[in-house]
Amino acid sequence: MRIGNIRGMEQVKELFDSFVMQREYNRDFERTEELKEWCEENGKKLSILVNSGCLNFCSVQGFHDNVISHELEVFTKANIIEDIPGNCWSFYRNTENWKHLIKDSSWIRPEDLHYYERYFDTVKLATRINSEPEKVIKAYSEEKYDGNLLDLFEPSHSKIFYPYIIENSKFPDNWFEKILFCKKNCKDCLYCSEVLNIVLVKKF
Repeated sequence: MRIGNIRGMEQVKELFDSFVMQREYNRDFERTEELKEWCEENGKKLSILVNSGCLNFCSVQGFHDNVISHELEVFTKANIIEDIPGNCWSFYRNTENWKHLIKDSSWIRPEDLHYYERYFDTVKLATRINSEPEKVIKAYSEEKYDGNLLDLFEPSHSKIFYPYIIENSKFPDNWFEKILFCKKNCKDCLYCSEVLNIVLVKKF
């Protein structure tokens, strides 16, 4: 529902006893603190989706979510092309845009999950269309994963990045601290591109 502020929660507080925080704020602990405090004061629980492969503030998310929910009907129609223009699948076909997987995403690596323990009793894992949901559950329950990080996400985009993978074990040790205090001044910072160059590995 993209509820990411107190106003949004107040509008529907009589309807729900818990909220999944809008994923775009997964790496914003100041916002998380604010929402957590409100939830505690109002007897609500707060949870988080940790493995979304979607771009933050995606321009076509509403449309794409509806397409996915009717995928069987949509992709059996002759007038619907396989690649939906304007969404992440077409966006990532340009390799120049691969850096956005690092800088414009909400996913949390299994190794960084412990930073969220004081805010969330429950984490949500998207596995509806994942071909190996057991792998996703195992990685996040053990808080460790060696392999293609894209395989844990939904959507994963692994096919678009092929023959490259995002090798999770190659992320810098200070990765989480760096992005947590990011000022979002991308014009003067190349950190995400530098990280991509480290973790992007050609496997085949």
